[in-house]
Amino acid sequence: MSVPGPRALETVGLTARGREQARAAATDAAAQGLGPGTVVVTSDFARARQTAEEFAAGLGAGAPRVDERLRERRFGAHDEGPATAYESIWARDRARQAHDDGVEPVAEVAARVLAALRAADALAADAPVVLVAHGDVVADRARARRGPRPARPPRGAAPGQRRAARARPAPHRRSGRAMLSADRGGGVRLIVRGDLEETRALLAEFFTAQGWRVHETTPARLDVETGSLRRTVLLGALAGSRFHLRARLELAEVPGGTRIRHLWGATVGRALGGVAGWARASRRHAETAEPLTAQLRERGILLEAAPDR
Repeated sequence: MSVPGPRALETVGLTARGREQARAAATDAAAQGLGPGTVVVTSDFARARQTAEEFAAGLGAGAPRVDERLRERRFGAHDEGPATAYESIWARDRARQAHDDGVEPVAEVAARVLAALRAADALAADAPVVLVAHGDVVADRARARRGPRPARPPRGAAPGQRRAARARPAPHRRSGRAMLSADRGGGVRLIVRGDLEETRALLAEFFTAQGWRVHETTPARLDVETGSLRRTVLLGALAGSRFHLRARLELAEVPGGTRIRHLWGATVGRALGGVAGWARASRRHAETAEPLTAQLRERGILLEAAPDR
């Protein structure tokens, strides 16, 4: 959804999960010091605007400001087309080939986003600034600065299931700006032998041993996080080993055992740092999910394992 019109501006908004994720992002940000003084600036597309509204409300901040320069890249004749069409667009981008089907050139996307970022830097002289935008907006600005884009996940997830974030400090200032954008999260679904209480204890032990902080939100849910959100907001992908990540573990009893949904994505910490941050977050989550699955298998209690998108 990239062409301005009733569907992009009003109809295609967040799912219930997307609103939950935006509120979770606000909770994380508030825990690290962002508050009512934060200025939230958003694309006027419904999915971004609703994200901004949920996020700002969670912080107790004022109503988001709208900046049309943060809109999604225009995909012309390919708008709302099959995912394969987007792959062909990105292939032409990597080859630095022109588009002749109404697709907005990368350089034009980067130019308008740069103007929006400069305006945000001016605001950041007095307060933290959070920008709410879209996946290609972030990726194309990064590509213009760093060269051709790396491979990225396919489009097609529901708008409320695609969240990522990018943050950098404003130059020579203590305050900074962060960008929330649309990218899909991920996860794995596991079914294991054992009741819910036993499974929850096993998961808490595993993540603690891996260096994650475990929060027992409800008897059927654990939230886990690692790294420093404050450091990641200020430094983005340069936060290194203290890059902030957060995941959710949802438990439910099923015939023969317990189902585990290990989900990640959509919080402030998931992919802070743009394309580099997205790659770091994806790699770290996979590096955690794989040994978890292996440990359950070695214990002889794993009944089923599958992606959870």
